[in-house]
Amino acid sequence: MEIQRTDEETVEHIKQWWKENGLAIIIGLAIGFGGIFGVRGWFEHQKNQAEQASVIYDQLATSLASRKYEDVIKKGEALINEYSATPYASLAALSLAKAKVEQGNNTGAVIHLNWVIDNASDSGMQHIARVRLARLMFAAKDYAGVMKLLDGQKGSAFQSFYDEIRGDVHMAQGNAAMAGDAYRLAVVSSERGSQRAQLIQNKLDDVAVNTLVDATSDSVEK
Repeated sequence: MEIQRTDEETVEHIKQWWKENGLAIIIGLAIGFGGIFGVRGWFEHQKNQAEQASVIYDQLATSLASRKYEDVIKKGEALINEYSATPYASLAALSLAKAKVEQGNNTGAVIHLNWVIDNASDSGMQHIARVRLARLMFAAKDYAGVMKLLDGQKGSAFQSFYDEIRGDVHMAQGNAAMAGDAYRLAVVSSERGSQRAQLIQNKLDDVAVNTLVDATSDSVEK
């Protein structure tokens, strides 16, 4: 299922985000809580929390790769409950969602994905969760739910993902013209020459072929 095809990008995204923004966030929190803990103490606390969360997440990722789901759940819940101030909590929720999907429990996966959408401090993580949730809903043929979930999602780095899913919904509903429009937007907003752009182009080409076949059939019938 396509829902998990962005795992590596997710990990790299959060690590880069924390590298670029973590220090500023910690300093800001330290200033805000300086009267209680002291700037240096708060800084060290947050730094230690992030380091501990990183170690636990690496262990979780290893367990997930080995399909040791009980350990994944244990470590994932620990990250969410005890390290919610770090971005690793959102990564843990995404991992828990993946584990649930692999176990055939899509309902459980939906809960974790919604948690990320509602609680992640990084908008990128929210977009990743929204894309995965949309794909789960699409697989369940909840087309109205997918379109509602994606309503208003424009102008982000995930634009091509949203447009592609909209195209998938239109195609599943038999609206080739709207599907083609959505796929064309997805191609434009994807990285030129990338494998992803080619995959979307293939969908667009299929729309064109199907439209031609339908037109030919109608002409023959008349």
